[in-house]
Amino acid sequence: MAGKEEQELRLFKWGALILGFVALVLISEAVIVYLVLGDWGKSGTFGDTFGAANALFSGLAFGGVIIAILLQRKELELQRKELELTRNELARTAAAQENSEKIFKQQLYYSFLASKTEALNTAINFYSNKMKEYGHLSPYREKMKDAERKRNKCETEIEKILGTFRKSYLEE
Repeated sequence: MAGKEEQELRLFKWGALILGFVALVLISEAVIVYLVLGDWGKSGTFGDTFGAANALFSGLAFGGVIIAILLQRKELELQRKELELTRNELARTAAAQENSEKIFKQQLYYSFLASKTEALNTAINFYSNKMKEYGHLSPYREKMKDAERKRNKCETEIEKILGTFRKSYLEE
């Protein structure tokens, strides 16, 4: 970036130097013509002899226009390259964001499964305690079987969840 600013400053200095030189030549010419000829009528005829100088300055101005067009063309090329790099970076950022969103959803799903497993484990402990409480007493035999059935159902559900974890782990 500093190189570009230095180059622009150098171009500005050269432009100012050339403009100053042209102004100096024009002012000097006017002063010399007035001092030498003294009459502005004769100076018109004398000024026509500077047609070649007029053509020279016109050519220099045209050259300046061409140089400006070439500089603009180069600047446009640089802008196009920068725009392409920006597009590529935006595409890469979008892909990374989509991947991040996918991972976030996956983490949310695993968090849900972990919470569900914890709740089922609590239920298993509850039904195991009920089974111990009922023991093998005949009046509570039906309640004990019901508690055992519910506990087994919770264990089956936990196995399904663990299967989901194993399956997703193997896919990654």
